Amino acid sequence: MANRNLDDVSTIGKGIVTLAGRFVTDAAGAVTSQVPATTQGAPFTVTKPAATTGQYLITLNDPYPDFYSAVATGMKAAGANVYKVDVAAVDTSAVPATVTLQVHDATSGNAADPNALTVGFVLTMKNSTVYP
Repeated sequence: MANRNLDDVSTIGKGIVTLAGRFVTDAAGAVTSQVPATTQGAPFTVTKPAATTGQYLITLNDPYPDFYSAVATGMKAAGANVYKVDVAAVDTSAVPATVTLQVHDATSGNAADPNALTVGFVLTMKNSTVYP
């Protein structure tokens, strides 16, 4: 169960939470910032695993026993968005849970390290096993 104050979302079912965030990459695809910032007690951290192309790992700082959905999209500040972002994997067996995002070149479909891309995501999860 998350150890933080969460605002209620109207849902059918108890203990369902929505977490939204975003991160920015530089010209080489490295993560340069995330919102909320890690210095603000962010509920997640974003890293780019070594030796991967276009892959980003969101590590949740609280345990969530189940996921309902994960959605991600890429946004360019200037110029055409030439990238597509997919949710490649969700692992709730690990504590903390992780979500893997994969960025592709929108034309070729190949994995690609994005050049100055903002990636936004929304995760919908079960907050505790206490709720049925």
